[in-house]
Amino acid sequence: MKKNILFSVFIGILFLLIIILMFVGKSDLSQQTFTFDDTNFFNQSESQNKKNTSWYNTTKNNSKKDYSIFANELYMHFDLKNSDDLEKKKFYQILIDRNDPYSLFCVKQNIDSLKLKFFLLNAKNNTQIFVDSSDISIIYVLIENLKAQNIKSSFKEIWL
Repeated sequence: MKKNILFSVFIGILFLLIIILMFVGKSDLSQQTFTFDDTNFFNQSESQNKKNTSWYNTTKNNSKKDYSIFANELYMHFDLKNSDDLEKKKFYQILIDRNDPYSLFCVKQNIDSLKLKFFLLNAKNNTQIFVDSSDISIIYVLIENLKAQNIKSSFKEIWL
């Protein structure tokens, strides 16, 4: 019984809303007059064509370019043949037995805890980890910390 009363109240409100919208729509239509003037229509279309060509010409003639194209990849080339006076720097490459995200996370956290500078090089099959340190004892501490987390690791010295 309550469902029928609720449903009838809802239908009544909907019916009143439709009647009100019909009266509002009818009053708006009675105030508007529709006339079609051929000459005015063709003059507007010609002026719109002129406007379309004008914005095109302004952008075409604008020589100032304040934008740059975004890039997904960046390739750099350094010619070091003429620079004999550059010093090579010693880095340590950390070699780990597993290359899963958890192992890389553990390695990164251990390197951060030792406050070492490092960079990761993403290769096709694995990620290579390079640590910038002049003290080899810190590298041994890093290797021991990784053994405690069940990550077998070693290092090799790289000169870049």
